[in-house]
Amino acid sequence: MPWRHTIDLVKTMGRAFQFCPPMWANALLGKPGDWVPPYPKHSEFRILDPRKPVRALHYLIDAGLFPIPFTRPGWLGLVPDVFFLQTPHVMHWQGQEETYDDFPDEAWFFINGVTTNNDVAKMQRACLTHFFRRPITIIQNPSDSIYLDVMEAAIGKTGAWMAKPAHLAEVELKRALLSDKKKIVVIAYSQGSIIMANALRKLARNPAAVAQMHKLEIYTFANACDKMNYLDKINRIPHIENYANRHDLVARLGVLAPKKRGIICIDGPVFVNELWGHLLNEHYLYRLLDEKGESNYRFDPKANPRFKPDGAPPEPRLLRYHKDALRAARRSTAY
Repeated sequence: MPWRHTIDLVKTMGRAFQFCPPMWANALLGKPGDWVPPYPKHSEFRILDPRKPVRALHYLIDAGLFPIPFTRPGWLGLVPDVFFLQTPHVMHWQGQEETYDDFPDEAWFFINGVTTNNDVAKMQRACLTHFFRRPITIIQNPSDSIYLDVMEAAIGKTGAWMAKPAHLAEVELKRALLSDKKKIVVIAYSQGSIIMANALRKLARNPAAVAQMHKLEIYTFANACDKMNYLDKINRIPHIENYANRHDLVARLGVLAPKKRGIICIDGPVFVNELWGHLLNEHYLYRLLDEKGESNYRFDPKANPRFKPDGAPPEPRLLRYHKDALRAARRSTAY
């Protein structure tokens, strides 16, 4: 990692923590009222549900226990793999209760953030499918403890090293881009935005993928990367939108960094909600819309002065998919 980039990263982290008052827990977990039941159906807080003690214990080990520093060998099959390094993998939609076949020309992917094991990733996918009624493939970056997750994110943020999840994302997205699908939609959350940014840089070196890049749409939540850029700046391809809570600590490391001099350069409009909290379902998806079904996230020109709208302030394209989903749901119940 270059020294200049390392110094910029440390400065960015220092500025991100400059809250007054220093409510760092709230910047990650939301206001105290969010922490107590009852929770929404897909809230991440349900991962610690005492009525499912095995799942809760599994998550606490995944997120909090420093793993044995290698993947579980076959001859240790009796030892749970939760104690070992986890391997990034793809979780396809097959076998789910709902088929969601209203939009066959689209392929949707979700790339998760830190401290996310399979159970949390499935909860987040369930919430996404609830809003958008699309089958979603998870490019799963499993947690290897909060300590290694943060280290991996910090290194990946600089672009100096492509971790295995970024290679996996590049392979999966290239396959989708070269397929007959007309739209490839990626939801990248937290560390997932870092993974997506690295995968995009790798895709930019593949002429066949670049030729199909007009099909790619990237929607980030709490984008923490340093650089995520259009490959075609004139036509703004691929399409990029960023959603961030004003008081989300992780967003303040990237798309909402207090000062963006130096390393941070993220393309696309930024839509901001004046909220605390970082959890995808609890603090973003469940707060995405107001009572009238309109976006709670407003275009903030100061968050990315480099983005110049063509005329009127941009409207979130992502919400069009939600409205399409509502129309599809009404059609399915009408028969």
